[in-house]
Amino acid sequence: MKIAIRRGACLMAGLAMASCASATQPEGRQASLAGTNWAVTRLAGQRAPTGRRPAATIHFAPGGAIDGTVACNDVGSGSNDWTANGGFIRHPERPSIITTVGCLGEDRQSAFGGLFWNRMDGAVSWARTGDRLTIRFEDDATAELRRLRHGTER
Repeated sequence: MKIAIRRGACLMAGLAMASCASATQPEGRQASLAGTNWAVTRLAGQRAPTGRRPAATIHFAPGGAIDGTVACNDVGSGSNDWTANGGFIRHPERPSIITTVGCLGEDRQSAFGGLFWNRMDGAVSWARTGDRLTIRFEDDATAELRRLRHGTER
């Protein structure tokens, strides 16, 4: 009888923990971006240069933060957060930080990636369709991105 009670108690505790965990998970549109990584394929109509790694990537953290890369450099975008309803919130008091390691042989990727991250200060909306993401900027230009799997290309 003790074993049955312990198993029942463990089962109830497990169910309670699962329901608590699911209550903290993002819902709706946010769930569709939270924790995902994307590579920029086009920016304002220009195709991203190809190379060993993407010219720019962006990661959407579950809490709304954004980070990513410019070629071989890391980006911490403190100046923007993303929202579940398809928008962005600007934080001009929080600067973006980009490492400045020289990416040998990746000048075109670095320049293109820098343009993308400069434009992110004017990002106004995002829309996802499957493994494709579009970010719209203040001037109505767009960035097109493709989803990266497992962060392998980040």
